[in-house]
Amino acid sequence: MWKINLAWDQQFDIGNVRDFNFTVDLLFGFVNDAPVWVDFRRENIGTAIDGRPIYGEIGCAADPATIDPIAECRDIPNYDIVITNTGEGENHSYSISLDKVWDLGRGGELSTYISYTNQDSTTVSDALSSTPTSLIGREQTFDRNNPALGRSSFETEHRGTAVITWRKTFFDNLPTTLNFFIQRQSGKPYGYTYNAPSTSNGDTFGGNEPIDDDDTQLLYVPTGPSGDPNVIFGADRDGVPFDVAAFEALIDSESCLSKFRGGIATKNSCTSSYTTKVDMRFTQAIRLPSVPFLGESNFKIFVDIENLGNLLSDDWGRVEQISFPFTKQVVTLDQDFGPNGELIYNSFGDESQRVFNLPSLWHIQLGASFNF
Repeated sequence: MWKINLAWDQQFDIGNVRDFNFTVDLLFGFVNDAPVWVDFRRENIGTAIDGRPIYGEIGCAADPATIDPIAECRDIPNYDIVITNTGEGENHSYSISLDKVWDLGRGGELSTYISYTNQDSTTVSDALSSTPTSLIGREQTFDRNNPALGRSSFETEHRGTAVITWRKTFFDNLPTTLNFFIQRQSGKPYGYTYNAPSTSNGDTFGGNEPIDDDDTQLLYVPTGPSGDPNVIFGADRDGVPFDVAAFEALIDSESCLSKFRGGIATKNSCTSSYTTKVDMRFTQAIRLPSVPFLGESNFKIFVDIENLGNLLSDDWGRVEQISFPFTKQVVTLDQDFGPNGELIYNSFGDESQRVFNLPSLWHIQLGASFNF
């Protein structure tokens, strides 16, 4: 990736209040030959009703007597994954910050720092795994062998940070320090996809189990409750009809989904909930008697509280997001098409964000250091 970084620092005063520091930082990144994984064993053998390609094995000669020759060539589970390269993708961000140290008198001071960062990142492949089949299979797409440029799974669009440090010397010229680190940031991006019936015989659009078992084919969003000629609402294996009303209510409640009515939702079009986290550190230095060969020395104790908000309330400081690989699979898609090529939606199930326990918990650490 090619990168360009520009920064501007300015110190200024506001009336009698002096020594404010203001910084603007711009970072521009441009992809250069990033890796992309494709399956060279597959070729385009048809087009689904929503416009996405249907893949089958190269050189497949379907039996003329076969009722569905596309399905016969589609349902072959072989693959040859090859790494190619792309020059598409960018990662741009800007950051602004303001800081100042306030003299409180009598040996006390207050340091304040606030910043805001905005990021806009697009990629063709996010490389969400370490094995070939999952590297290609975990990318949200509507065309497995020609993945489209889209919002990166690693983008943090908004991040605000504040650091407040209070320091005062009460005795022996040894400081007492109380520090707060506060951060609020937007959640991880995620996309709406199918819960596709991937088996060893391929899926609806010609994938196969090792590649498409992560259900990352992007969702086609019907035009509206009055009916979409491209979609048939069916039933699940138990004969329970597709819940059209609940599906439509979900679409209407999600602007990041409803804007794609009559088309395929894009990669990572939605964002999980914001996260707010507060960390605290308290330190106190204590002078010790002079020790031979060491001279003057002091003992410093500290207390760290990570995620202070969650210590105060179970509802604060929680990290909630859609699970890896950041896809919300709300529609179970039939492996077969309708009589006129329609997509068959068999069942609906809304997937909620889940709480990630480890980053949502509070932690307390006690420590000490001896300085001489």
